[in-house]
Amino acid sequence: MTHLTFFYLLLFAHVIGDFTFQSSKIVKSKSNFGRGFLYHILIVSFSYIIITLPYASLKWLYALIIISTTHTIVDYLKIKLNKTRKLSLTQDTIALLTDQTLHFLFMLFAYYIFKPWNLNAMGVNLLHAIFSNEQIANLYPDKIIFIFASILFLTRGGTVFVKTFSGRYKNGTDLKNGKNICSGVIIGEIERITLFIFFILQMYIFVALVILVKFIAQYYMKPKEERDFKGTTYSFILALILGIIYNALFLW
Repeated sequence: MTHLTFFYLLLFAHVIGDFTFQSSKIVKSKSNFGRGFLYHILIVSFSYIIITLPYASLKWLYALIIISTTHTIVDYLKIKLNKTRKLSLTQDTIALLTDQTLHFLFMLFAYYIFKPWNLNAMGVNLLHAIFSNEQIANLYPDKIIFIFASILFLTRGGTVFVKTFSGRYKNGTDLKNGKNICSGVIIGEIERITLFIFFILQMYIFVALVILVKFIAQYYMKPKEERDFKGTTYSFILALILGIIYNALFLW
């Protein structure tokens, strides 16, 4: 484990709290400052606490207070913006990117200001229980955490990003059949995860093959009105960006 392990755990907790456990019902309630807003903040805060508990200390507490407080403020301002004016597709995309960038920057700020990256006794015992070899313990945890965080993000988080970028939340281009919508979302998630895994394994020929097969299938197997080349492109770009980040951090 390294000093960055704590930050990767923060990212993992953020993905869980801000995407994985943020249901459509919570999103709808949150957008009107209902109970969903409170539920969301509690879920996010508890995600940070539980995932980073092996680092519990006074510095850790200060860092999480800053992260949770700023998360609440940023989400409040984003909801306020959405309620006060009707955002265009471009503005909605910028709002989502700004929201996530600010969350990331505040996590980075708390991480560097308070330096809460020393394991407590529980954390040390947990590390030794999982990794018996010290060299492995220093080499693999960061990679494992980042991979799991990326895979989790590419599911629900990826769906949110792709639908926002392609305007499907704005213009209602989702299919009317609920079953088709669900199956399409699941297929998209599997494709993103597959692409990401092939990329971090540096199996680039399979990356190209997945992309080619998907576009051919879209063109020849779907009716014209159901084709979504824009959404597919954004979906693949998202997976490739995460793959590039992983390779830059751990391989190149």
